[in-house]
Amino acid sequence: MISKTFQANIDNIDLNKEIVQIKDIVLDQSDSYVIFDKLKKKPEEKDNSSPANWIVSVDKIAVDKTNFLFRDNNQPRIKGFDYGNIGIKDLAGSLKNIFYSSDSISGSVQMLTAKDHSGIFLKQLKGDFVYGNNGAEVKNLLLQTPKTIIRDYVKVTYPSLEAITKYPHLMTVDAHVKKSEIDMSDIAFFAPDLHQMDVMKPLMNKRFYIDGRISGRLDNLNIPNLEFKTLDKTHIIASAVIKGLPDIDKMDINLQLKKMVTGKKRSG
Repeated sequence: MISKTFQANIDNIDLNKEIVQIKDIVLDQSDSYVIFDKLKKKPEEKDNSSPANWIVSVDKIAVDKTNFLFRDNNQPRIKGFDYGNIGIKDLAGSLKNIFYSSDSISGSVQMLTAKDHSGIFLKQLKGDFVYGNNGAEVKNLLLQTPKTIIRDYVKVTYPSLEAITKYPHLMTVDAHVKKSEIDMSDIAFFAPDLHQMDVMKPLMNKRFYIDGRISGRLDNLNIPNLEFKTLDKTHIIASAVIKGLPDIDKMDINLQLKKMVTGKKRSG
């Protein structure tokens, strides 16, 4: 790591109890990177050591004009946002009340902005989050790019990370999406294969206004109230039940329309 300013004020370290308490961390104009080179496969060895159970708490983390590179050369490169090849520039913002242990992490993102080399520009991110072995929750969410704004609450739960890797349909979702606008070009960064799906092609250049709630297991989602608008004056108020996800071939949608208005976008 190269940094013009790296400062950490540590309140307490207890090596016996594996506890670290930090008052604040400041990163100013830093450059850091993590790169995993290709590994040769070796026979698995038994690890008889007991895992450390460190507990780390940080009152505040302040970041300004920081760049970060993460690259795993053991993973193939993919289009759009590449989780194995992340290049963040101009990361800035602050986080408060960070708590980390071996099975959970929580905290509050006050304001975060960043640019990834894939083309994603995060104008602002706020929210209070909790992540653990059995799920994640974000309250007071505000995520904004130049074309998309998403708020307000998302919670996902699952039996275990190993379980949803094999059986993703076991994930349960509870989301309150309030007065949000989602541009499909942003979604395409995370799911570039959508461009190849005939059913999705007409939607890929559109932006949607969404207000509603989604709940249930991934293979049986319930949407009791959904308001949906596009720029071509399409306005739908409906309820729906979506079954079969994440297998698109098995997906079945039962849509109950309460209101539907459509028209052409005015020119000029």
